[in-house]
Amino acid sequence: MPKWSTTSTKTSQLRSNNYGRLALHPSSLPAQLQETMINKIKNDPSLQQQISDIVKSNDSNIFVATESIVSLFTPVFQTFSDRLISLEDKIDDLERYNRTWCLRVHGFYEEKNENIIEKITSFTNKQLELELSPTAIENGHRVGPFKYGQNRPIIVVFVDFKKAFDKVWRNELLYKLRNKGVCPQLVAWFEDYLLNRHITTVVG
Repeated sequence: MPKWSTTSTKTSQLRSNNYGRLALHPSSLPAQLQETMINKIKNDPSLQQQISDIVKSNDSNIFVATESIVSLFTPVFQTFSDRLISLEDKIDDLERYNRTWCLRVHGFYEEKNENIIEKITSFTNKQLELELSPTAIENGHRVGPFKYGQNRPIIVVFVDFKKAFDKVWRNELLYKLRNKGVCPQLVAWFEDYLLNRHITTVVG
């Protein structure tokens, strides 16, 4: 009977200045952008002169003057754009870590050119009578160096652990796990995670 143990990735809260850099908070973006532009004008004599020249030469056409002045701030806008892209990447990582759960499985006979995902889904669907789709598993592989005559454990990475079992009657699943000889500690973990469990990631 394969034995299961669990490993979860840690979720973290995105904080400002974690790495000595200023963090961009979406809620304060307009104020930060305005402040940055004002400071840029105050501290850059060359920019002040360019704005003055634009206003003097286009005093009869406010639209042309406005477009010309705004174009001077392209580097500022690019900086904010880069920081937003960086923030979105961090959010994507956090969401992915939230979704990812790993199980370490022991006891599966090791074969040459084996299909790990097929082995796992076959076991869960036939032995535990679940409906686990291969698409719910992001990756699966043996752990450690090969040793002749020994079956290495398997790590299974679920794309979304809770959604992987959304179609399963939870109480029946827990009953089957107990009935199949799964250790009480792991059954308790399944119960804690699958029943009334929520994950929240706070950014900013």
